[in-house]
Amino acid sequence: MTKEQLKAKKEVLIKKWDESFEKLEDAKSVLSTAKEITNAIKYADTSHIIISKLSTLADENNIDESEQDYHLNKIREQMQELQKACYDAEDMFGDIVSTLECEHDDIDSEYDELKYLENEYESDLYELTYEVK
Repeated sequence: MTKEQLKAKKEVLIKKWDESFEKLEDAKSVLSTAKEITNAIKYADTSHIIISKLSTLADENNIDESEQDYHLNKIREQMQELQKACYDAEDMFGDIVSTLECEHDDIDSEYDELKYLENEYESDLYELTYEVK
């Protein structure tokens, strides 16, 4: 590969790296937005408030504690399932970020390889020049 070819390929990789970086940053922003959206449910205290109010109401009306536990645990379990579903939904955005990070790393590696070849080329030229003198 000639010096000009190395330079041209390096310029293409720099452009590719910039585009990849921009896509990666956009994907990270989307993931962050998705997490903000799901946080509304994941960290909401609504179920705790509902459980507390129902428990108080059940106590005031002499409802058996084991029956209370049975029904209130169902609410807790469903809330945990909802939180899990939110984390799972975030994963689809996280997967995009992971894929783009791998692609970006591949471009980095390819660029490093080109820099190495370029250095080798320069070194060979230096040796040739030195030998001619």
